[in-house]
Amino acid sequence: MIIKFKEKDCWNCGGTGKYNYWSPCPNYGKSMRKGCPVCKATRKAEHKYSQDYELTPCKMCKGTGKLMETACSYVPGAVLAAIPVAVYRDYHETTWNEAYLGAGFAVSVLNYSDGKNLTDDQVIKMARNHLTHVQYCNIGTEVEGGIELCDHLGIFTGTLGFNVRKVMSNEEVKLLKEYCYD
Repeated sequence: MIIKFKEKDCWNCGGTGKYNYWSPCPNYGKSMRKGCPVCKATRKAEHKYSQDYELTPCKMCKGTGKLMETACSYVPGAVLAAIPVAVYRDYHETTWNEAYLGAGFAVSVLNYSDGKNLTDDQVIKMARNHLTHVQYCNIGTEVEGGIELCDHLGIFTGTLGFNVRKVMSNEEVKLLKEYCYD
């Protein structure tokens, strides 16, 4: 299934096309013994932004208020809830990537082996609770103008937790088990 990217409200200006760009104090970087007449700072590192600002066109959307979704945009919760999930119990040692980086995973949870004692339904519920801010690139493969969704999300359990990653086909599961978790 392919999801086409669409226009959304700009995240920077909230869809208004205008943004409050505050200007820094004109005395920024200068030492003021008796206090800055503009922002009242006494040290050069304490200068603040001026409270005088004007609405200017947003630099992200060029004043249109709309931005096109990309592979790095967040997936709506309804789309995440519709993707099937499968649990793969393979108690491999947790890798450094799984524990600290999470690169390539929709979510990586280090729960110190609570997953061993939980049923599949409990692990799925726990994983769905952690799937809140997931990018499109973590649930599919980018194609022109959209994203091809994965077949399902795989929850791979380990000795110290679990990680959730996209599974494009059953062949990929065999390869993951053979090369990544031995």
